[in-house]
Amino acid sequence: MRKAVFTVALFVSALTLTAHADTIDDFVLTGDGQTVTFSLPATGVYTLHLHFDSFSPSGPGTINGVPATVDPTFYVPYFEIVPQAPALSIVSNPQSNIPNLYGSIPYSWFVVPAEFPTPQDEGTFNVTFVPGTYQLQTGTTFFDHPFTPPLPFTLTITPETSAATPEPASLTLLATGTLGIISAAARRREDSQVLN
Repeated sequence: MRKAVFTVALFVSALTLTAHADTIDDFVLTGDGQTVTFSLPATGVYTLHLHFDSFSPSGPGTINGVPATVDPTFYVPYFEIVPQAPALSIVSNPQSNIPNLYGSIPYSWFVVPAEFPTPQDEGTFNVTFVPGTYQLQTGTTFFDHPFTPPLPFTLTITPETSAATPEPASLTLLATGTLGIISAAARRREDSQVLN
């Protein structure tokens, strides 16, 4: 009986590990007759570079319907050395014609300071993108080619839709309860056989 319980425990552990899936967010940036799409992990860990005050994930996407590799650069206002830094710039292959964009940052974050930082590294930067719609615009400062009036862009972030996946913690709790019931039933059976 104990071997059976052990086998069930291994099976449930395997299910728990395979049930976990990283969440992916889909990004759609539109404006000035252009559309850029890309996908990124909903949460990420990056090294924050003090010289740039930014992080640059990379993901598959499209530029106006053409498959592309999109490398968005998100700037971190808290660490700005240069005032009025953009919120987002897009680098892509093939290249897009989207200039630097200004507006609200579409993520929450916290920094774990580096233990032995190199001079340019601020620390480990933990990011969680926040689904929603963000209004951005092209710049009007001398850091960019000025646009008067600014051109509006919209960034929409949505979690990818997929089949509901049970949380690993919920599966573990369910497995523990099931194993407890099986174990209790086995002990009762052993006790009743000893008494007979």
